[in-house]
Amino acid sequence: MAQGIGIPIANNGKRRSDAALPFKNPKDQNVKLWLLECEDYSRTNPNQCRSNQVRIEYALGRMKAEEGSAFAFTYCNKMTGELGHRKIEGYEFWEAVRGECILRFSLTHEGERSVALMTKVTYKENIDRHLLKMENQNTHVGMSRVVWRQNVERHISKDALHRLSTVEYATDSAWIAALTTVCRREEICMEQLAW
Repeated sequence: MAQGIGIPIANNGKRRSDAALPFKNPKDQNVKLWLLECEDYSRTNPNQCRSNQVRIEYALGRMKAEEGSAFAFTYCNKMTGELGHRKIEGYEFWEAVRGECILRFSLTHEGERSVALMTKVTYKENIDRHLLKMENQNTHVGMSRVVWRQNVERHISKDALHRLSTVEYATDSAWIAALTTVCRREEICMEQLAW
């Protein structure tokens, strides 16, 4: 019997990995790293994770925090269409649960850090550099409309903001283009005054 069990394991040639740590604290735990641990466990233990659904149920079963447990319960029901939830096509694939977990929980870890870094970005007479720094941090947060505009304009001069306020901008990109134009004009004016 031992030989019957040992031969398939030896033929597999893969070292077994430990179970992924429970996902307990979304504010401090990096969800992307945790998902990699789940993927590693599934890959090195194919007998325990034979199908995508089992693999997904394993990962969701490792979510122990109240927030994570609620997410896991809802996701499973949407994947299977149970308990009155509408079945969502595609939820049975690992890529879907991975994306949903990152969307739901990475903001608590990376987003908070990015928001803190956004508040430290200052405008130092180069609007292009200012916008680049802000947009780089916003990739983790996804701010838009009023919140995004308030964060960008935090260190912009009152004169520039006053010129911007005379027109309504339907999209963030139109507002950013107008802000860039106004600030560049102001930068040129300041350079000429310095001569």
